[in-house]
Amino acid sequence: DQQDKVMWEEGTQAVGDICNTDVTIDIKSKSRIRYHSFIEVFDLTPEKSEVSFRNGLTTYNSFMKSGLHVSLTPHAPYTVTSKLHQLIMDEMHESGGKQYSIHFMETPSEKELFNEKKGPLFDFMQKSGVNYHWISDKCSSSWQSFINYLEPQWNILLVHNTFLDQDTLDEILNGSIEESVWLCLCPNANLYIENKLPDINMLMSNKFKLVIGTDSLASNEQLSVIEELNVIRKHYPDITTATLLTWATINGAKYFGWDDLGVLRKGTAPGLVFVKEEKSGKLSSERIL
Repeated sequence: DQQDKVMWEEGTQAVGDICNTDVTIDIKSKSRIRYHSFIEVFDLTPEKSEVSFRNGLTTYNSFMKSGLHVSLTPHAPYTVTSKLHQLIMDEMHESGGKQYSIHFMETPSEKELFNEKKGPLFDFMQKSGVNYHWISDKCSSSWQSFINYLEPQWNILLVHNTFLDQDTLDEILNGSIEESVWLCLCPNANLYIENKLPDINMLMSNKFKLVIGTDSLASNEQLSVIEELNVIRKHYPDITTATLLTWATINGAKYFGWDDLGVLRKGTAPGLVFVKEEKSGKLSSERIL
């Protein structure tokens, strides 16, 4: 509840929140912030797919009954079997949902796991009892592991992208859904988890739509969009403030299809935030309206 108030006062108008339970329903129902909740599911083995899906669907229905924006979504390519992915896809078709998110290329070993069926992540999962027999030998990359489940009419959010490389970007660009893909940057969390940032210049040169995320308080000291922008400014000083504000405002609104947010024009209600550059060179923000 406190973080919700802090985000509002700093200027946050809308949030996409990945969650596993319904404990935030009361806060979100009362908040002045508009929330979309991604109910995240994973299974690791096909034997757990049905149970994981039903549990996620129960939480999803709780949000629906409360009148909140919600969708069911997978955790990561290496934690969601093909069986569970199919169940998620079937639910999205049935509900008419469009918002799909997935953690993507967050660690360097994710690429090794899919490309070579080895590496630290693969070994860790194997020692934890996960048998990746459900990953097809024909699947030679993380992107290929779930591309066949995606639809062009969906809005697809790839979260983190810390180790996203040009080869994988080319895979996305050579497909049929590149116009449906948004890339979410969570720089503070990336530095906390891997001490590395995505190659943002490369992402920009490929003309992908970028949005700003914070991940969670488990990997971040605050849920502050302006602090995420400050990290990017520090490491990529050539990126203009206007570009950063586009990522933090209208790009996110377009992803969710919220035409009344992210832009100042007649008939919209985006809120008004004063963003200024302090003497230290850092940006700060304060809600005006």
